[in-house]
Amino acid sequence: MLVLLAEANGSPTVKRVRSWDRMVARCLAARLDRELAAGVAPDSSAALALRADRLTRSSARRDLAESVERALAVGMRPAAARSSAVPVRRDNVREAAGELREVVGCLVAPGLVPAQGVALVRVLLSDGGGPLYRRHSTSDLRTRAREASEALHGTR
Repeated sequence: MLVLLAEANGSPTVKRVRSWDRMVARCLAARLDRELAAGVAPDSSAALALRADRLTRSSARRDLAESVERALAVGMRPAAARSSAVPVRRDNVREAAGELREVVGCLVAPGLVPAQGVALVRVLLSDGGGPLYRRHSTSDLRTRAREASEALHGTR
């Protein structure tokens, strides 16, 4: 497998992917997701290019969409309904329901999407201290979902 990377001077270069690159992409997936979410270009390293490729596959996007839908389902249940699912902040989910549904729509839509948008969704779902799970998070769930949606549309 080959990947196209950008040199420091901006010129493109082709690099053969090694087993080491694949291992780094798997072992450092969470860190690479955060880098992609922050806007680091996927073509800046082989590991980022491999991670971006994996994230943007339709199967990975479908899995993320299902995770967002589960969070929505749990968040919309009455507080009295106990669940074995990871507890989400129901009030935050209810306030951001429209934005979260937009994210789901973007993830399941056919065609290509920017890796940054998919990475933003992964980070949102995996951030245990974030607004999906914590009442007093330093960020807002509606804002983070809107940012992911914009990035999935390529407008961020």
